[in-house]
Amino acid sequence: MKHTKIATILSLVIGAMAVFIGVRVAFLGQKMPYYVIGWLPVYNLVLGLMAVFLSTILIWKNSRFALPISIATLISHSAVTLFLLISYSGIVSIFSLIAMAIRIVTWVIIIKLLNVQKESQEQKMKEEYISSAKIYDPMLYLAINPIRLAVMDELSQHKDSVILDLCCGTGNQLKLLSKNGFKHLHCLDLSEAMLNVARKGGHPIEIYTEDATKTSFDDASFDIVMLSFAIHEKNRETQEKLVKEAHRLIKEKGVVLIVDYTFDEKTTKLGKMGIDLIERIAGGEHYRNFKGYIANDGLNSLIKTDKFKLIRDSRRTFNGVSISTYQKR
Repeated sequence: MKHTKIATILSLVIGAMAVFIGVRVAFLGQKMPYYVIGWLPVYNLVLGLMAVFLSTILIWKNSRFALPISIATLISHSAVTLFLLISYSGIVSIFSLIAMAIRIVTWVIIIKLLNVQKESQEQKMKEEYISSAKIYDPMLYLAINPIRLAVMDELSQHKDSVILDLCCGTGNQLKLLSKNGFKHLHCLDLSEAMLNVARKGGHPIEIYTEDATKTSFDDASFDIVMLSFAIHEKNRETQEKLVKEAHRLIKEKGVVLIVDYTFDEKTTKLGKMGIDLIERIAGGEHYRNFKGYIANDGLNSLIKTDKFKLIRDSRRTFNGVSISTYQKR
């Protein structure tokens, strides 16, 4: 979070300075000791207000829109500076150019900080996966195994279907399917630590190390795509990409089976407390993403009715876990 805080402060300061000077020159009529091009203070005021009331807030909240708006601001300042150099050569004051250069450098630094923060978060997630891979199944076996059995029952009529488990983790769901006669099984994850566990046992499962949001498979490659407890732990942008990729990968009239948390009026208080405790123990970015997922109404905000048709939905774990089957439209 250190990089985010620094980026937030820089955005606030550079924006506030632009607002302060812009108001004084554009609206209060203060004379500067150098020539000022008429529209430039207004431009700086508008971009300053955007920095203070939009960019700063997005950066502070670690929003997925923080980086795009920062890049857009940098492009805008760069374009205006280039325009001044070309169209107002010999007229524009060196002080105006220095001010624009300071803004450009500041936004370059902000973008660099945001990228470093993003890389740091990704590395932290990888480290969390490495540490959790060894204890994931022993710790959660009693809670998760009944859900895995329920998933197998849901797929009982699809033993000859081509199935992909996106974000498969330790692969135990597909191992269970393999033991019970399912034939064409594929699983994919980005964590080598998780996949090393998945490879144990010599099950006839095709295992791939890939990013689940942009796999190498052709369109409509699978009859069934599963996402089991994979969505809630990701940030919003990744959640949307996962659902979109699942839709791309399934065949016409194929199905996506999603297992994940649901908090609504059916979910018991004990269920909510227990699930929240488990996710709180996971901590860090994982827990923050879980809270965001719940606040955004879970799958209801991710599954688009023009893309998927809900076929079946069953509940487990005090109605806090949904096993939802969607057909591709």
